[in-house]
Amino acid sequence: MHFKKITYLCVIFAWLAPLSSIRAEPIDLKKLKVPLSYSLGLAFPGSDPAHYYLIKDAGIGIVRLSVSWKHIQPHKNTFNWAGLDQRIATLQRYNIQPFLTLESNATWATKANSQQVKNGSPKDLNDWHQFVTQVVDRYNFDGQNDAPKLLRPVKFYQVANEWISNKNRSGGWADSTNSLIQYINTAYVAVKASDPEAAFVLGGIASFNLDTILLAEGLANFQVQQRWSNKSQTLIRPQEAQSVGIKSILNGHVREVLSKAKYDLADAHLYGPYQRDKKRIQLIANETNLPIQKIVSTECGGPSLDYSDSYNNQDHFYAVLNRNLHLLSTGSPFCLWFGLGELMTTTWGNRKVPLFDKNNKTKPGYFAYKLLAYLFDGEGRITIEHLKDISSQAYQIKFPNSPTHPDIYVGLNIVQEKLITKLDKAEFDTLCINSLNTRGSLTRNVTNVLNCDKGIVAIGTKLPSLRKIPKTNQINK
Repeated sequence: MHFKKITYLCVIFAWLAPLSSIRAEPIDLKKLKVPLSYSLGLAFPGSDPAHYYLIKDAGIGIVRLSVSWKHIQPHKNTFNWAGLDQRIATLQRYNIQPFLTLESNATWATKANSQQVKNGSPKDLNDWHQFVTQVVDRYNFDGQNDAPKLLRPVKFYQVANEWISNKNRSGGWADSTNSLIQYINTAYVAVKASDPEAAFVLGGIASFNLDTILLAEGLANFQVQQRWSNKSQTLIRPQEAQSVGIKSILNGHVREVLSKAKYDLADAHLYGPYQRDKKRIQLIANETNLPIQKIVSTECGGPSLDYSDSYNNQDHFYAVLNRNLHLLSTGSPFCLWFGLGELMTTTWGNRKVPLFDKNNKTKPGYFAYKLLAYLFDGEGRITIEHLKDISSQAYQIKFPNSPTHPDIYVGLNIVQEKLITKLDKAEFDTLCINSLNTRGSLTRNVTNVLNCDKGIVAIGTKLPSLRKIPKTNQINK
């Protein structure tokens, strides 16, 4: 593996034993079997399902796929479902939930002057309605016209990704606001007619746009920036966000869509400083009148080179932990990490976000996902409390569906004693990854014999048991 740090956890079993008597057994994180968590997700795993076992092995339970109109229906009467069928079947075989984002990019069906973005404006909304209907009918698991090897219904459908700008090549919209609302509502009606239980998700709002709106509303005081190269960037300062142009877009285009479009869930894309995420999520909740539990993030990631000049392994590991724990502590149900591999197309600032590098070697964040899945312990529902009285990076994981499951306390870059004060029992388990070095320690039933230096700490009266997969090297299969 390319990743040399955080590859091993050192497991130490001790029952109030003196430090000198403790013996350590190395545990390879590659071979640590973790359960799936539907609080953890990934966006855009690539088109080859042969790699999807890596997602399962990391404990990631939700995966976002693109559904390209031009690939599925290249001509009005021609359909090609094979690739999407295979991707969905593979995910479902691993018990992973697919999340489908539809792209209206068929040249035969969209207006020529709107085709510079992925969300082309349909020439005829009936064609768009029919396409959405056929997608949902194929994956609603109703026994009629279902895809082969479909195991259960797909429950998430989304349209109009990053719809605010007419220059956004990740999604965008290049027609009028009214036509966008009709486009979204046509898809909503089609989805609900084919599967009333499916969740319809409004296309995500880019973090750059969210931060700009926060500044325009006077709700934050920071700079917003996006780098296009190491020499070029767009920068918006608080006073610049008060411009008439930005206010006009917010009060017209943005608020009109949020108030008139139909949807079940809204979506915030989260990059850059994770400390901004709570305000971003709350902003969308306020603008849509949705509870935070219905605000998801279908793209998230870090570390962002929009806000940093360099990348290192420790930053990638911490980015996965901080972004997920911080977001889940707001009440939002999940964020989908951007990209399985770096070979995908990204913005300049997000090119280091994916979990595998350009040589298909594992990056640190992949193991951070395994750590989170281990701590979440396969529970169907977890809640996370942000322990700001201890540290900005301290969290309490609770298991409301399992009243007997002890809570777990997690701290990043803090010492163990600060978390111990939260426990009401003298005996506890501790997991330490000190300074993100090659070895950590998992101590069992130790009072305060072993102490974690500053690093990643997880403690509880009973941490999940360790699970090992067979010794065959599945990573290289």
